[in-house]
Order: sequence, then C-alpha cells, then structure tokens
Amino acid sequence: MQLDLRLVDFKEEADLHAQLASFFGFPAFYGANIHALIDCWSSLRYEEDGMSNIHLGLEEQLILQLSAYDSPKGKRWLFLLLDAVAAVNERAKEEGQAPLIYLLF
Repeated sequence: MQLDLRLVDFKEEADLHAQLASFFGFPAFYGANIHALIDCWSSLRYEEDGMSNIHLGLEEQLILQLSAYDSPKGKRWLFLLLDAVAAVNERAKEEGQAPLIYLLF
C-alpha cells in the first residue's frame, strides 16, 4: 500500500493529522499528535485493535512517498513523520517483524 504526501500542502500540524486520520480511518478519539499517530500506525497489522480502517498483513508494508518538503514547514512535517516512522518500525522490530513503514523520497 502506498500513500503520497506533499508536505508543503499542510499549513498546520492539525492539517497533516486530519489528512492522515481521514486516509487511514483513525478512530474518533485520535489525539492528532505524534504519540497517537505512532499508536495508530503500530496497529495497522492488528485489525482487532480497531485503530484504523486499513489493515496490513504481517508481511505487508506501507510506503509513504513524501514530496515538497523543502519549505520550512515541509521540513517540520518531514521530521515529525521521520520520528513517527522510526518509532513504529522499532516497535515492529521488537515484535520480531519486518519494518511496517518505508519512506520514499
């Protein structure tokens, strides 16, 4: 599965989280912050968690294609997403799984 994000399109962090929540179908209680994002993404392989409408198998990955991140705000969102992806993939590694999210630039 692949998601394309033009980071320059997001003026505020809330805009980025709203787009991600809409695409993935995060629950209504989604906190719209990096910690909530990490939790929801970490559950993509666990449908029973109810944290997303998108579910991946144990051998599947999400590819985030990031573009237009060369503006100051774009760089801010880039670093936020890098931190989130690193945390999600570390959780997968701790569970003996392959990385869950790959970044494509």
